[in-house]
Amino acid sequence: MGAEFMALERLGTATFASEAAQVAAARRWVLEAVGRAHPAADDCVLLVSEVFTNALRYGAGDSIEVGAFADAQAVRVEVVDGGGDTLPHLVDDPCGENGRGLPIIRALAADWGCERLGDGRLCVWFVVEAN
Repeated sequence: MGAEFMALERLGTATFASEAAQVAAARRWVLEAVGRAHPAADDCVLLVSEVFTNALRYGAGDSIEVGAFADAQAVRVEVVDGGGDTLPHLVDDPCGENGRGLPIIRALAADWGCERLGDGRLCVWFVVEAN
């Protein structure tokens, strides 16, 4: 990830139960943390929904952590789950019922990636620039 995104201000971190009902709570939290007026807010809300849902589907553990960082030019969101057996990978099936999350992330994010943390958890992050 580029050094220009490393200096973003930490807006906070929230922990949610690994439950489908918590996707909406994670979206609301990101919107509040980033602020409705931020030009990247809407895209961040959509992308956190995609990444949180993937964490539910493929991750492990009882909780999912969401962190947000921002300045006037960009927002970085990190979603950390308990880990799992797979890493995010692109599914190239435009007619499929699943697998659209990563193409959406690639289309809207200036940068994104994932990393296995030292304790085995998985962090998926994305950066959305203000337009």
